[in-house]
Amino acid sequence: MKNFNLKVPAIVFTIICLMSLKSNLKGQDFEFEWSQEYEAQGSFFHAYEKSMWNLGDEGIIFYCWTKQWYEFYTPELKRKIGKKLDFAFDGQHTQFFSFGGKFFIYYTSKHGEKKGPYYINLCEFDYTKGELIGEPIKITAGGLSNISISPDGSHIAFFTYSSLFKHKYTSFALKVLDKELNPVIEEKVEIDGKHEIVRGYVNNDGAFVGITKPANYAIDSPKKYANVVPLVISANPNGKGLNYTGMEIEDKLTIDIATEQDDQGIIYGLGRYSDKNKDKRGGFYFFKVRGENGKINELVFQPNTVEFWEGLIEDSKLEKMEQRNNLSFWVKNFKLHVLDDDKIVYIGERYRTMEGQQSVLNLAEDIFIFCFSKSGKLLWKQKIDKEHGAVQNNELFATSYFSFVENDKLWMAYNPDFRKDSKKPTTNLILTSVDCEGNLQTETLKIGSGSSFPQINVQFFEKSQPEELLLHCLTKSSKHKVGKLTW
Repeated sequence: MKNFNLKVPAIVFTIICLMSLKSNLKGQDFEFEWSQEYEAQGSFFHAYEKSMWNLGDEGIIFYCWTKQWYEFYTPELKRKIGKKLDFAFDGQHTQFFSFGGKFFIYYTSKHGEKKGPYYINLCEFDYTKGELIGEPIKITAGGLSNISISPDGSHIAFFTYSSLFKHKYTSFALKVLDKELNPVIEEKVEIDGKHEIVRGYVNNDGAFVGITKPANYAIDSPKKYANVVPLVISANPNGKGLNYTGMEIEDKLTIDIATEQDDQGIIYGLGRYSDKNKDKRGGFYFFKVRGENGKINELVFQPNTVEFWEGLIEDSKLEKMEQRNNLSFWVKNFKLHVLDDDKIVYIGERYRTMEGQQSVLNLAEDIFIFCFSKSGKLLWKQKIDKEHGAVQNNELFATSYFSFVENDKLWMAYNPDFRKDSKKPTTNLILTSVDCEGNLQTETLKIGSGSSFPQINVQFFEKSQPEELLLHCLTKSSKHKVGKLTW
């Protein structure tokens, strides 16, 4: 089996052919290639039920976890194998990746036929046959892991939910392996059942930093869990045991946290909180963590104020929100990106629901972008006007946005609002870029042609190679198509 580097998941599934679209974003040339329609195994109504991995010159992997259905495609996108992975008990925990010049599958297996714990396993995998190679390594008993590979590919870390008691996780398991799969850190992280994993990171020396936040049930009972604060958990191959550092956020209850690591191994985070006493107003806090020792270097607070949201929300709506003392909870789908050597960007999306007699409509609306310096100072803010709706439990197309950073620009891809453009549609994909100074450039693209347009909805996006975006699409006839946008 050849050595290769797997960078990020990608969506490419069938033979790309025939149609190409060219467009221009103020000097940026785009080309779009379109695939044939195809019938697929398993459930395709929700994006979270399936995943794709781009192996570069080696080919493509597809996996539908509701059916444990595995398929492998050649670089020319011809299907070579389609089979059910019977050994993978719970498909949603299955992941594929390369490490140390080999290809691995990370999966769960049941302990016997009776009810009981299931085990997280790591095993070398022949992706051309869909078969295990050798004996699997047991990582831990428990739930889904947060997997981190060091920037130089020398270490891999598994930060895993472990013991479960009355639907609350009471411990995590941490295991860090070197290239030869020898453990360099192996610890049990004891907690009180009030935390959940945000993300873990391992650096080139094998040092680990993990970040937790209050569990969702703690957020729903702020008085009962008033003293729960986010934790920074660190471990070093040369050290003894684990170090726990609680963030000093006083009377603030963390709702969620987004984190990202830069090339120097520094972890940046932005948390959203509610005031335990005032309940709804809340705000944000910025923090910075050293990857080699877990030390918190910065902790900067930004309360929700009218001034903070000015220019992003209409004055009339802002006034009503101020009167209700609520300037926070209607923004969701947060993401954090390192933009360049000096800046990070924090993205949120207005998200609300409309309830009808027989269904619930989810509305994903305006995107808000906040740019901070790496010391936590707000530099600029921007808004992208957007509106998109989908019926709950039947989201056949992406209602939210997909974001990534490339060439010192933040890029976002999303669907337009088909409800407003249903009779004479002119576009079915929007791509927006934001530079380091906050300048927006937007391109509306038409993908598909003839009878296939506009009956195509982008179900979800994935990033693969540089200057490439891949889209998994669903047609009105429940067929599936794939597109590749390059620039």
